[in-house]
Amino acid sequence: MKRAVLVGDSQAAGLAAPLKAALLEHDVAIVGTSTHSGQQTIWFARNRIVADLIERHQPDLVILALGGNDAQRS
Repeated sequence: MKRAVLVGDSQAAGLAAPLKAALLEHDVAIVGTSTHSGQQTIWFARNRIVADLIERHQPDLVILALGGNDAQRS
């Protein structure tokens, strides 16, 4: 089974359950998530959110759902 991590803002949080079910049908398991509602894309980079998840879980697939909050605080 392939391994995936899911990272993002509230969009990722909302997609987590249906995405997990859909990926399992294709032998992909979500092994790590990091969702933070209301954060801008740059916040994820500054706080090493993606890098830390990749280092910790060594996934085959990284799913990002970011950017929905960027226009709110430009």
